[in-house]
Amino acid sequence: MSLGDRKAAAESFERALQIDENLPGACLGLATLYAVEKRYPEAEKQLLRARMLKPDDWRVHHQLGEVYWRTGDWAKAEDSLRRAAGLHAGLARLHLLLMNVLALQEKNSDALAEMEKFLQMFPQDSFAPQVRQKRDLLKAQIQKTGVPEPVKQP
Repeated sequence: MSLGDRKAAAESFERALQIDENLPGACLGLATLYAVEKRYPEAEKQLLRARMLKPDDWRVHHQLGEVYWRTGDWAKAEDSLRRAAGLHAGLARLHLLLMNVLALQEKNSDALAEMEKFLQMFPQDSFAPQVRQKRDLLKAQIQKTGVPEPVKQP
């Protein structure tokens, strides 16, 4: 997979799973390939299997969150991303994705809290200026109306 030969990688992961169907790494690898190919139902199936086999693997939860985000299942995306963040908080992309999912569900208080957390953890990230701007807009909107309005995230 690291050599860029997706076909060979998929065949290797599939062979590994034929030998031992309980290899979470092979499930995760195959799911990653499926997700790149936008084969989301197949990716989800492999990720759910990997989650069952290794429930504390943040990568599985993060990838599931990405799949659910891409398929528009915001509630499942939120759940998976929160689990991933609980297991491995040090990934900026995870927090950015969680902000988006919260905003898409109009959970603006939670989105605002996630923005603040992101800015504390990743103040020098390339997306930090955009997050600051969106945070300030959301804060101003809440102060003006008293009701949080939906805000699209970067």
